[in-house]
Amino acid sequence: EALYRASREIRGEDSEYAPNHRIVPAVYSWLSGASFAQAVKFCPDFEGNFVHVLQRLSELVRQLSECLPNLGDGYIDLGPMLEDLQERLRRGIVIYESIYLA
Repeated sequence: EALYRASREIRGEDSEYAPNHRIVPAVYSWLSGASFAQAVKFCPDFEGNFVHVLQRLSELVRQLSECLPNLGDGYIDLGPMLEDLQERLRRGIVIYESIYLA
């Protein structure tokens, strides 16, 4: 962990926006339908960080969905796929603004 943080600092990556590839298995698990407790087992970070990543992914998918009409007919097939992805992202604890209110 310390080496990982140090390498990000050397490369000048902002910790909030730097890629965190270690969380991919947890996200994959969540998108595959696992419960929050099951998905978090794959997450090396705090649960709140995992929720934040899912919320950011959901926002990205929302923005991509809004862009589709401007891209033309060649991308119309992405609409249903993005809707499905959004449904799989936005469930359970992820839909709450704060996990402390859940």
